[in-house]
Amino acid sequence: MSVKIFSLRWKIIALFGVSLILSLASVAGLVQLIHQIGIQNRSGSLYLFLKRLQAGIGILPLSAVAGLAFFILFVFFLSRGSLRYLEKISHSLQQISLGRLDIEIPPRSPDELGELAGNINRMTARLKASLEEERNAERSKNDLIAGVSHDLRTPLTSVLGYLELLGKDSTAGPAERQRYADVAFQKAKQLQKLIDHLFEYTKVSGGALQIRPARIDVKALLGQLAEEFVPVLQAEGMEYQLIAPEERYVLMADGDLIVRVFENLLSNAVRYGRRGRIVKLILSRDADWTIAEVVNFGDPIPAEALPHLFDRFYRVDASRTEKTGGAGLGLAIAKSIVDLHGGEISARSDDTRTVFQVKLKNGKES
Repeated sequence: MSVKIFSLRWKIIALFGVSLILSLASVAGLVQLIHQIGIQNRSGSLYLFLKRLQAGIGILPLSAVAGLAFFILFVFFLSRGSLRYLEKISHSLQQISLGRLDIEIPPRSPDELGELAGNINRMTARLKASLEEERNAERSKNDLIAGVSHDLRTPLTSVLGYLELLGKDSTAGPAERQRYADVAFQKAKQLQKLIDHLFEYTKVSGGALQIRPARIDVKALLGQLAEEFVPVLQAEGMEYQLIAPEERYVLMADGDLIVRVFENLLSNAVRYGRRGRIVKLILSRDADWTIAEVVNFGDPIPAEALPHLFDRFYRVDASRTEKTGGAGLGLAIAKSIVDLHGGEISARSDDTRTVFQVKLKNGKES
């Protein structure tokens, strides 16, 4: 157990010691005074009074009385600051109890009162942060409900509308009825995709998802994933290029989740980079990080939109939702997975290209 030399206990002991020393010094001074007066005039009234005082009370009791007097005097004067500080702490606690969490007790000497004030300040800061997190969680929940309602309403309305046409439009021929059924089916698939994305995002961001790290080669993973995207790329008149100077890029990560990250980034590159006709996958690494970049050469992303790209339900252009079928969750899911791995994800864009960069901690070569 550590000893605090500035604690109230040691201050009291120090006061007692100083009082004892001063009492002894005062008694010694009194004896010396009696002696000096006696030399000058042994018959004087002051000398006789002091001698009777010395003889009647005694040196030791006189020392004790003087020490007690000094102790009470010191405590009275030296404790005024501590009592005022204690009153300030009490007043601050009353204000905090009324909800004023911006109160901060100014620091003081490192005794128990100073430690108490510091603990109160830390408690208030944590309580304030906790309440802010609770408000953010409430806002997030409301935003989630609003976003889900908005995104599910459009395809659901279309499904219901075309199914109603199938039931009521008796004049429609077989081809027309088939078209109604096809549109309703496509909208139902879009609805299913939105719901799947929502459940996936809730699972990833809510902490329910457990990662299962294993040694993976990101170069091999990206190469295989890109080959699976070839039919999608060709349908849009696009191709991919994998640029990876080193033979292997090994790290410890959950391979299935990392695949999900790059699926979302590749889908995003195909969806919005058609004009560029190519998607580049660029790998590099330094001492700590494996760095993967997914680059497309489509229309640039506005600078004001870049900080919000990984927010859920955020879309650079909301009018593109119907055409792309995007739920605004793909990049948010990717960020949540990268965060779970202790990595970083970011985006930058200019007039020539848009780059999504993923940084993951290196693994050790076996």
